[in-house]
Amino acid sequence: LKAKTQANPAQRQQFQKIPALAQQQIALLEQILKTDQAQRPTRLSFRVLNDQLLKSKLNMDVLRQEIAEFAEQEERLQRDRQAQASWWWDLTNVVQSCALVIGLVGSGAALYLFNQLDRELVERASRLREGNCYLQAVFDNVVDGILILNERGYIQSPNAAAVAIFGYQPDELSGKHLQRLITESFTDDSGKVMS
Repeated sequence: LKAKTQANPAQRQQFQKIPALAQQQIALLEQILKTDQAQRPTRLSFRVLNDQLLKSKLNMDVLRQEIAEFAEQEERLQRDRQAQASWWWDLTNVVQSCALVIGLVGSGAALYLFNQLDRELVERASRLREGNCYLQAVFDNVVDGILILNERGYIQSPNAAAVAIFGYQPDELSGKHLQRLITESFTDDSGKVMS
């Protein structure tokens, strides 16, 4: 009990009263025994003995009352602890339930958004393919020569008219630098630039 009452000063103070009262009761009982053994029975000794027994009974009643109050306080503290533990348990359950609901709603929203995004990407890819097919048809059927270059000036893709103008196969033009193509195209066999 000493270890349990260390955290609560009021409970510790009440607990300390109990051993003090018990020691007092033991001292009274020892005094009664000494008085009874030391004297021969007389009217005065009976009165002293009776007074000591009454005092002992009163002391014992006070001791019982202190023990009952201490036990009642301990039960009250135990109920309070249980109520607090129950409150925390309920709060934890509510928080976990809320987290579960939020998680389920979030998962549902994420699934919906991913499906929506997937549909949108499929639709855009389809439109992009259609647009590329249209551009490729225009690119291949235009009468002017068109060369598509990368940022360094190398040919990535020529159209049919550009292939005919420069006299190369499409795979020969791809990867050639534009400056080199123009230089080769405008020089004759002797190496002089045509005018």
